[in-house]
Amino acid sequence: MPARTETTQASDVPERRGVYLLTHPRSASNLFQTMMAKQPGYQNSSYKLFDAAFAALGQLERGRLSDWPEDDRKSLYDAYRAGWESLQDEVADAKRNVSMWKNLL
Repeated sequence: MPARTETTQASDVPERRGVYLLTHPRSASNLFQTMMAKQPGYQNSSYKLFDAAFAALGQLERGRLSDWPEDDRKSLYDAYRAGWESLQDEVADAKRNVSMWKNLL
C-alpha cells in the first residue's frame, strides 16, 4: 500500500512575525538575550526606559507626582517620552529587518 506524503503549501504557512520582548533589569533578561543572540534575525536592543524608570525610582521619597513642581514633572515626562520614542524607532527598525530577512529567505 503506497504511503501518502502531505506537503505544506505556501498558503498554509503563517506569515513570520516579529516579537518585541520588553524586560526589566535584574530579571534574567540578559541571559535570555545572550541565548537568543545566536538565532537568525535576532536584534538586540538596550533598555529604552531605563533612564526614566531609574529617575522616577530615585525620587520616590518626594511623594506623589502631582505634588512635584511643574518643571520636575516635565523633566520626568520628557525622559519617558524620549524612551518611548526610542522604543518606537527600535520597533520600526526591527520591522525593516524582518522585511529584509523575508526577502533573503
